[in-house]
Amino acid sequence: MRNLVGTPTTFKESTRIQHAVTPLAESQDELPPRRLFDSYDEIIIPLKDNVTKREEYYNAFHKVRFGRLLEDLDMFAVWLTYKHTLSTEDMATARSPMGIVTGMVDRIDVETRDISVEKDIMLRGLVTWVGQSSAETLLLMEQPNDQGEWVKLLEARFVLVARDPKTSRKALLNPLVPSGKEEELLNTEATGSYTRRRQWMEESLFKMPPNADETKLIHDKFLQTVDPRESVFSYRVKPANSEWLSDAVLKNVHICHPQSRNIYGKVFGGFLMRNAFELAWVNAYMYCGSRPLTLTVDDIKFRRPVEIGSILLMSARVSLMYRGG
Repeated sequence: MRNLVGTPTTFKESTRIQHAVTPLAESQDELPPRRLFDSYDEIIIPLKDNVTKREEYYNAFHKVRFGRLLEDLDMFAVWLTYKHTLSTEDMATARSPMGIVTGMVDRIDVETRDISVEKDIMLRGLVTWVGQSSAETLLLMEQPNDQGEWVKLLEARFVLVARDPKTSRKALLNPLVPSGKEEELLNTEATGSYTRRRQWMEESLFKMPPNADETKLIHDKFLQTVDPRESVFSYRVKPANSEWLSDAVLKNVHICHPQSRNIYGKVFGGFLMRNAFELAWVNAYMYCGSRPLTLTVDDIKFRRPVEIGSILLMSARVSLMYRGG
């Protein structure tokens, strides 16, 4: 991808990105439409026979370190979106005039408790929805079982955004035109995800007050933490078998070194996700007193770039707990 963007390989030269001279399109009508499977690709993470690579993925329980997979998913999602914008003939020689970055992780559903570090992992994916300057990618991660059949480990949906690298304004993406029933189904599902995200944004607490049911729930929770014999808010009572949210917080600090940069010279989004996830995992471990299992990751948003040299404060909080199987 460095060749696509024109990024130097060394940090010393990283400020001298050679942007493509090809102008960005001013209308999507100028761009050739793409089918969904035009962007399809698959890669193998060689853990079975590559000892050096395998060592990078070990966790303390002799399984795959999930944070490393977040980095791989992030890079692969960006690659698929670049592939959507270029024809097969252009992939080897062309330089993209736009920058493509991860805007958010919509959802990751994990379908296995532990991922083996001694078997290869396959990543497959494609672009399933395109707006004007944003796209959704569907990613599947698979690993062979004992019979040699590839079995799904997780499914992920990433939202990517295209920007003019010189002005940071939005860049237009090739329109997406489904071809055949399979592509139409994938596009319909992705369109539903987009609609759900828009609805969630409109109903966010940053725009809308709590509704009647939510207000009652908040008040009921509040009443559980006050002494009815005291008419003051400052005297709080912790319900039985409960912990205060303020006691379930964990923080750490990172210095953002050049080794964690992406192809645009900013801090790699996968690095941020990995460290945020691992902090959250440790917080859950300390709160529960036993090893937590990752079932779902969702709603990760990237609001602005992080510069190399930044001092990054991360905090994690256990915000919900329920008893279930």
